[in-house]
Amino acid sequence: MIKDPYGGEDITVEFVSYNQSTQSVAGQQRMAVWADEAPSIDFYEEQIPRLLVEDGDFTVTYTPVDRSSWLFDAFYDNASCIYRTKTITDYLATQGIEAPQEEHTGNPTDIVVIQAATDDNPMLKPEVIEGLFRNIDDPDMIGIRRYGIFKQLSGRIFKDFDYKIHYIDRGKYFPDGIPTEWTHGRGIDFHPQTPWACGIA
Repeated sequence: MIKDPYGGEDITVEFVSYNQSTQSVAGQQRMAVWADEAPSIDFYEEQIPRLLVEDGDFTVTYTPVDRSSWLFDAFYDNASCIYRTKTITDYLATQGIEAPQEEHTGNPTDIVVIQAATDDNPMLKPEVIEGLFRNIDDPDMIGIRRYGIFKQLSGRIFKDFDYKIHYIDRGKYFPDGIPTEWTHGRGIDFHPQTPWACGIA
């Protein structure tokens, strides 16, 4: 319990585990939720109604390795503003991707994504950072773990996917969005035991 020195209501700070059932953390209004590491979509959806009365914030900090696809769709792909540190933009440039440090997407949301690298942590010495990744040879894993870049590691249809060849800048080629007069299609590869895979054309 935190006492408000200005005479307002006391604020309760609650710590919960993702191992708890979603229902066990329901029923309380919240001013803010900070999810450290990626939550399940069920956990996230249960928190949103709890934040509405206070116009609260939902913050998630994580490395995009596990359970990242829904977070990419919900947050990164819908963000109205994406801020990348210089370390991130420099790394992307080495991958043939030009990305601004501050990007305003035009999405009508109040979602902001801040993308930072392990190198941006002022508490870690450069030699410590190099030591963390010394034994990782996979460039995709370096992109994920060191630079927080979303990448699909398993189940890739195109094993030779290369950002320099197979990626185009959406803002450059579609500044007004994908043309509505185009034919849009979606295919779902249903699996009862694993998350669905969707292809959109």
